[in-house]
Amino acid sequence: MLSLSLAALLLLGFAQTSAPSQSPADTPTTQSPTSVVQVNPPPLPTDPTERLQLGWELNGLQDTNRQPWHLTASYQIFDSDGKSKDQGTFEEWWVSERDYKLVYHGSEFSQEEYGTDHGIFHSGAPGWPLDPLRLLRSAILQPVPSPEDIQDLDKQDLIRKFGTTELTCSALSRHGEKADEDSISYCFDPKKPVLLYSNTRSLVRQTLFSHFFQFQGRYIPRDIQLYFQARPSLTIHIDTLEPLSEASQLTTAVPADAIPVTKRISLSQVQSLSDTGRQIKKVAPKYPMEAKEAHIQGTVIFDATISREGHIQSLRVLSGPLMLQQAALDAVRQWVYKPYLLNGEPVEVDTEAYVIFSLGSR
Repeated sequence: MLSLSLAALLLLGFAQTSAPSQSPADTPTTQSPTSVVQVNPPPLPTDPTERLQLGWELNGLQDTNRQPWHLTASYQIFDSDGKSKDQGTFEEWWVSERDYKLVYHGSEFSQEEYGTDHGIFHSGAPGWPLDPLRLLRSAILQPVPSPEDIQDLDKQDLIRKFGTTELTCSALSRHGEKADEDSISYCFDPKKPVLLYSNTRSLVRQTLFSHFFQFQGRYIPRDIQLYFQARPSLTIHIDTLEPLSEASQLTTAVPADAIPVTKRISLSQVQSLSDTGRQIKKVAPKYPMEAKEAHIQGTVIFDATISREGHIQSLRVLSGPLMLQQAALDAVRQWVYKPYLLNGEPVEVDTEAYVIFSLGSR
């Protein structure tokens, strides 16, 4: 069961998506995009697999067949106490997978990224956006996993309750596992394939989508709210989304001071769940005796980077009992994976690592 604060936010998005007097295309925008209005949007499929397939096709901007576009958004980052710690803007010019420009501008992180036929280049802050900022782009572009990412997972119906409202969701699990409240799930408007809510396993991360409009035949949320362990983590507001003119495509030109960087991909929890054979070495943590005596248990969560060779390159604790963190660090540093390939080339990977300490199993 979700907390009341999350339920209230979801119901707000639910009402704005479902109200017959206002369609997604009628939602006011700062700068009205060119829209393809679906007068009769397709109904939401009753089959969980078909529901995800249609959700992939009609939500976000991930389709490689789309026309060039330009997007601006504002964001706010919150600390573990739910207090605002940073805010900024995000901007993207997209022409193709190898021709784009990203701009992050905030007090803690400002950077420009350029995608070209000759690789990726960075100007400004070194490194890559950290959690939760690293989730911003995927929340906008790919809120629903691709059919390829989930082809090896079971898809099941799951009812989630938000206050007095019930939504039918598509839940993902390994073969033979029954979907339950802890399952990864994607919940849509009851009448049309508009994604309202998604969550990772055990509700560690939850995302709410609201205030929809249509662009190039897709449903785009004006507002996105991300939660980490039921606390606000990141909010995103899309200010403008418009077709990219031929003249504006020159904006993606790489400046002379930009430096080449190693390609890095972000591995979602869905991809990690379906690719169980990727990890070739997993060391179990040693339960600290002092933690056992104090009856401390729980899950330590890391923001992890896997090198091109498959070794843990960096780890950053996101949450977990303090007395268990060092033992978890010592174990995860020894994990090894098969190298991840993109277009046949090994790449670095951003992901999350979970280490569970349970007194009942030890």
